Amino acid sequence: MDEGETKNVLKAFRENRWILLLKTTLEEEVGTAHEVLARQVPAGENRQELHEPPSGPNTRKPGRPPRLDRSFVECAGALWQKVISDGHCSVPIDKLRQIATALDSCNYLPPSAYLERKYEKELKAFNSRNSNSKIGPIKTWSDLVSRGDKDLLRGMRRLLSRCAEKVDDGHPPSGN
Repeated sequence: MDEGETKNVLKAFRENRWILLLKTTLEEEVGTAHEVLARQVPAGENRQELHEPPSGPNTRKPGRPPRLDRSFVECAGALWQKVISDGHCSVPIDKLRQIATALDSCNYLPPSAYLERKYEKELKAFNSRNSNSKIGPIKTWSDLVSRGDKDLLRGMRRLLSRCAEKVDDGHPPSGN
């Protein structure tokens, strides 16, 4: 081929390659869209059925997802209920130590990840102030109880009692 024919052939290859690339990309996007649609609409159901609210004892209302893991809520709630069922109105510090040891052994650490926002901020501020001091930061539930800070202990008690309420009611934990 001469130079003109070669340029025309190269131009055709370049344009066709772009069209092939566009076609391939489009086919991939269509495939992805089909997958998404297939996941949304189970076989044998129509769109009308999907918009009906679910019914039954274990259905949740739509809304914000729970902040705490269900496993933590069940563990903490059960520990708190056990202490309360022993006849204690106000939970003594030795019982809080037992709960703290159990939570530490279940690896629900650090406590700041589970406390309500107000107490989480307070604990993080404490840890920031004491990160390089002799007493050091609070990294475990046992540390939190052993420090005896009344505000942090109040936060722990509130968390545990709310977890126990959630376990009693069978509702998922709220995001505080």
